[in-house]
Amino acid sequence: MSRIRRHLGIAASLIALAVAVAPAAPLGAAGPLRAPSGGGAPAGAGSAAGTGSAAGTSSAAETGSSAGTSPSIADSMAAGLQGIGARIGGLFGDAVSPAGSGISYGSDGRLTVLLLGSDWRPRASGERTDVVLVMSIDPNTKRVSAASIPRDTVFFPLHGGGTTGTTRVNAIYEIWYRHHGLAHKKVDSAGLGQFTKDVSLALGVEIDYWAMVRFVGFVDLINKISGASVDIPDPITDTFYPSGHTRGIFFPKATNYHLQGDPVCHPKPSHCHSALAYARSRHGTVGSGYNGDFARARRQQTLTMAAAASFVAHLSPGQFADFVSFTNGKLWTNIPRNVAALSRLWSLAQGAHMVPFDTVVFGPRKWAHETLQTPTYTYRLYLNRVRGWIDTHFHPV
Repeated sequence: MSRIRRHLGIAASLIALAVAVAPAAPLGAAGPLRAPSGGGAPAGAGSAAGTGSAAGTSSAAETGSSAGTSPSIADSMAAGLQGIGARIGGLFGDAVSPAGSGISYGSDGRLTVLLLGSDWRPRASGERTDVVLVMSIDPNTKRVSAASIPRDTVFFPLHGGGTTGTTRVNAIYEIWYRHHGLAHKKVDSAGLGQFTKDVSLALGVEIDYWAMVRFVGFVDLINKISGASVDIPDPITDTFYPSGHTRGIFFPKATNYHLQGDPVCHPKPSHCHSALAYARSRHGTVGSGYNGDFARARRQQTLTMAAAASFVAHLSPGQFADFVSFTNGKLWTNIPRNVAALSRLWSLAQGAHMVPFDTVVFGPRKWAHETLQTPTYTYRLYLNRVRGWIDTHFHPV
């Protein structure tokens, strides 16, 4: 049961980008995103070939609208949001406001969001953020970059001084910042803000917002956006993964491979189409390499992008508000809850480039070194190398 709890946290974060940074995908884009090949090689600086075309950010975008966004889109989204304001209250703490400031890019000019996937369950104590993923978009080139911090990272810097010692990064929110008197189902927004400061310090990057998803609602959210399509460059075979009443799943080498929430899968040669299994699986092989935590983290990045693209492709601006209402109890974020902010996110979608995108998983041996082998492996980041990658791919604009 503890193994399932750990792995579902990975899946939990995949949909977060669909709401928090969904406009990073071009409107109407529904094409597949390519999964990383090979599971055995150490993660490196993954700058994909090609460049995003410069689109520029108009001065109108600074006020929450853009010359590239038709008035009908902005008007329909505003009407939808205002019409269900009270219904969305449970998600953001109160109703979406028709007034307020738009999205802030901060001093570096980028939109950078910390996405967290939590392993929270109603009948299990504690809450670990097994997914720690920082995503950033350059509003000028619309190029997206993503960096994952493995859950077993230790000696993680704390913004108040010192490090976590041998405590893993996935336990920082629960141990250091979550108010211990808070009801089990409640989310400590202030605590998540404090954890965001730790990640900002460790990576040396300005983080504008955070968003957290608990795995409980992942399947419903994926199905709500009609699934997501990915390219799988190498077959994935996991004979250990439980699905239904059997064990074993298989994803073939494929392009434009469609994933649903969590349909029952069967052992090879049957083809699995479960997005949850695609994100959770960490045993067996990917091509000729090992299917472990780091291969899974790279798939998580790809599936996050695919979910965002599918979200924008299948939901009109008018439907966006209803989707936000649907995520009640599944997503928590400090992104501003007003029409201006959400309209600006849609404006950012114009001309955005999801592929190619720059990704990295800060695992061994290039980005971290092993500190313990029993009972499980833990890793300590080479902070100078990590910050060097961030400086290159999350640079101010």
